[in-house]
Amino acid sequence: MRGRKPTPTPLRVLKGNPQHRPLNEDEPKPKPVAPRCPAWLSAVAKRHWRELAPELEAIGVLTTIDVGAFAGLCESWAQYREASEFLHKHGAVYRTTAGYLVQVPQVAIARAALSAYMRGCAEFGLTAASRTRVKVRQGSEDDEDDLLDKPRPAHA
Repeated sequence: MRGRKPTPTPLRVLKGNPQHRPLNEDEPKPKPVAPRCPAWLSAVAKRHWRELAPELEAIGVLTTIDVGAFAGLCESWAQYREASEFLHKHGAVYRTTAGYLVQVPQVAIARAALSAYMRGCAEFGLTAASRTRVKVRQGSEDDEDDLLDKPRPAHA
């Protein structure tokens, strides 16, 4: 696949379609209802799910078919937290029997988990930069229900 990944239509609508390109009318439109939190997630990941899912559901970004991607995002957060807590408690290096300082594996685990988490955040519009580009129009509940059905014009 070439070029940048396309921005999901709900995020383009919320951003006001800044490039003024035509919106994909044939894009699948799953119900903007948050999926159930998977039972297999760790406790930290479940807590993160419960914190973020209502917000993403409210703006129409999280849908029933996003369960895998969102579970990965939450589990990445849990892995990052676990590795970070280990590092705070035990430090980032240890001394070998030969006297050399060596980095503990949790440094790489924390770095990889945070990287995966940030990529997932960008997919769902959760980074500070992506939030600055999102414009949420205040309106009636009927407007929110139609978020994915009728694209709003960029100048509205």
